[in-house]
Amino acid sequence: MHNYFQDEINKTTEIKNYYLTFTVSGVNFGLDINNVQMIIQKPQISYFPDLPFYIIGVFKYGNHIYPIMDMSRRFRLSKGNNADRSPVILIKVTDMYIGMLVEDVIEVIQPNNNMKVDVPAEKTGFYSRFVGDIIKKDNILIFTINCDTLFVNEKEYIEEINYSNKG
Repeated sequence: MHNYFQDEINKTTEIKNYYLTFTVSGVNFGLDINNVQMIIQKPQISYFPDLPFYIIGVFKYGNHIYPIMDMSRRFRLSKGNNADRSPVILIKVTDMYIGMLVEDVIEVIQPNNNMKVDVPAEKTGFYSRFVGDIIKKDNILIFTINCDTLFVNEKEYIEEINYSNKG
């Protein structure tokens, strides 16, 4: 007997996007490639006072100013060992631009449904706040990041910087 409802559930939970994988403090994360603008080695960052503790300054690239978010601070993880050569992933989410300082960029993957890890519907803490799906590749767990949640606390600050990009 064919189960139409199960087919519909599978369609809605199917992972179809490509993800850029990276590490922060030894933990593996994935970022929807559609949000990625560019990856650069640690840029020259201009520092400003009175920023959220995980925004370490701003960087101008092309016509945009990117606030730089230290992802180990944002996720409250210990600092990685290669801070001098850490790459920055420049991303755009809706009309906001931000740079993500990470430990290392790994690869681009296209996960399939067999790689998706079932997690409880009621996630708490870090996972309910930042993580979309969890993917298992070669016995390594990769937590996909919901980019919209990165902007929650500092949204007004980022909108102000991005507004200056339009001028």
